[in-house]
Amino acid sequence: MNSYYEELCHVVFQKHGIDVQHKYTYQNHSLEVKEYLLVVSTRDKKKWILYALEKCETKEQVLFFLRGAITRIIVETLKRTPEYYGSYKDKLIKEIS
Repeated sequence: MNSYYEELCHVVFQKHGIDVQHKYTYQNHSLEVKEYLLVVSTRDKKKWILYALEKCETKEQVLFFLRGAITRIIVETLKRTPEYYGSYKDKLIKEIS
């Protein structure tokens, strides 16, 4: 793990008390928050995501932000958008209906 990942995890899981196993599902595909943070920690060189998360004052605001970001990632990964597909294709979980 890298230090940026640890910073992101601190804000999400420790400061706001979000469950480490929390995930979002869209069209029978899910992505765990911790997997999202891991990819962000390697791609977000300017730490914009950390900045946005630190501006959230409540757990509900963090969950709202994460739901929007992760849902968008799932949509773009399923569409095979290059910016997302390479980073997230192996991290999406197909849910059994």
